Amino acid sequence: MMPRTTLPVLALLAVAGCASNLPPQERGFFEAIGAAATGEDVARDRRLQDDAATAERRVAEMRARLDASQREANASSAAVGAAEARLRRLEAEIATLRRRAAALPQTGDAAQRAEAERLRREAEALERERRAAAAAPGGANDAAVDRLRDRARALDQALDRQQRL
Repeated sequence: MMPRTTLPVLALLAVAGCASNLPPQERGFFEAIGAAATGEDVARDRRLQDDAATAERRVAEMRARLDASQREANASSAAVGAAEARLRRLEAEIATLRRRAAALPQTGDAAQRAEAERLRREAEALERERRAAAAAPGGANDAAVDRLRDRARALDQALDRQQRL
């Protein structure tokens, strides 16, 4: 048989054991004493502080990623803008090359006529590639503009040679 004082102590401990399931603002006197005795409030506070610190670290990491992404997007946008400006300048040069190629004489020997026709086709192909680069998804890129620039220089030199003949 249990002594009479044991029963109230067991009841008190049972009520105190339920304290960990209740938020602090909803606890009564006995639940608060039980939570204090078991250290549940301290453990809960530590968990909440750890969760808050983890959330703050995640926010800081996400903010850093966002900043880096925005810098990268700005740089990419600037690069596309610069490539498009170069492409617009190249458009005028290609138009001049096309006019020069179209003005090549269609007289002379067969080799000269064939070369003149090849240069006309090259000028037209260069214009088609310029249009494709301008219409590319995401805008023109430096590599495409550089290739066009190199081909335009080569065509310009070939036209110079052909006109000297």
